[in-house]
Amino acid sequence: MQRIIIYALASLCFFLSKTYAQDNFAQRAKKISDNIEQITKAQKDSLKIEIENLESAFKNRVITKDDFEAKKLERAEYRANRIEELVAIEEEKLSQLVKDKVEGRIPENYYFTDSLVIGKKRKFKITYSNYTDNYDTVKRPRKEYSEKRTTTQFVIAGGLNNVVTDGDFSTLEDSEFGVWSSRFFEWGFTFKTRVLPNSNLLQAKYGLSMMYNNVRPKGGQYFVKEGKETHLVSDNPDVERSRFKNVYLAIPVHLEMDLSKNKTNADGKPVFRTQQSLRLGIGGYAGVRVKSKQVIWEEYKVKQKGDFNASDFLYGLSAYIGYENISLYMKYDLNPMFKNNAIDQNNISFGIRLDLD
Repeated sequence: MQRIIIYALASLCFFLSKTYAQDNFAQRAKKISDNIEQITKAQKDSLKIEIENLESAFKNRVITKDDFEAKKLERAEYRANRIEELVAIEEEKLSQLVKDKVEGRIPENYYFTDSLVIGKKRKFKITYSNYTDNYDTVKRPRKEYSEKRTTTQFVIAGGLNNVVTDGDFSTLEDSEFGVWSSRFFEWGFTFKTRVLPNSNLLQAKYGLSMMYNNVRPKGGQYFVKEGKETHLVSDNPDVERSRFKNVYLAIPVHLEMDLSKNKTNADGKPVFRTQQSLRLGIGGYAGVRVKSKQVIWEEYKVKQKGDFNASDFLYGLSAYIGYENISLYMKYDLNPMFKNNAIDQNNISFGIRLDLD
């Protein structure tokens, strides 16, 4: 039951791919050839049964030998004429097929394959066709439609977070915060608008995100608000570790370069599909602080809420590069973590980003 539920949920995010193969002249000619072969075989089988019946009648003295010979010749001539008549009809079809081929009037039949992809290892295919023998009623292939010029995505990102002191990136090497234990998280919704009406290349991307910046000081340190400034202290030997978090509601804006190729549908019209290839986004974000919180582990866990003199406004630069829906993501806060400290400490984050249609 659990597997069925997983497949059902995954199917909401499946990628449906379409391929088709055309019937060609050789396939139609082969069908006519098969018809001729079947006609010949059917008439010969019928003649064989009729002769067997005549032989039985002769052996049982129902007919004479002269009658037997005459009727056998009659049935043979009838079946030969029947083969000639039916084969002539098929030959006329073949002649018309050749003529239609030369004049480009042969309609195309299509076979479609739909692929439902779940994860990387499971792929299910369903094949169907619109085949018909009636040249005048061949169905048109299903059209492939473009995305709308503006689409929406759900964005989720996460990874490592730390601070740069006074704009010096070398301070990351001896940071007071744990490299692997300090993390960031982001989730939100974005709109993506094609900048050029007839090209996927440039996309304007904008939306709303919740950003969580966490740092974990080393060596049992924790933050203490001292007037208008906030500093790390280690004056309590009972403190094992601490974690400090700022939460911001932000508006990210990016200019995205999408290298997905433009396609055309069966009518020759352009089909625009994004996030099918390499993507690069450059931009920034701005927002307001929602809350700040510190958790201290000593004999028991203590949660502290307040402003901690944290910056009330967030703004920074961000960029990502990736393929299809997944990207490497980096962002850097231009505002300091604490607004009044003599030394500026700016959050820098690096991780993975998912843009899900």
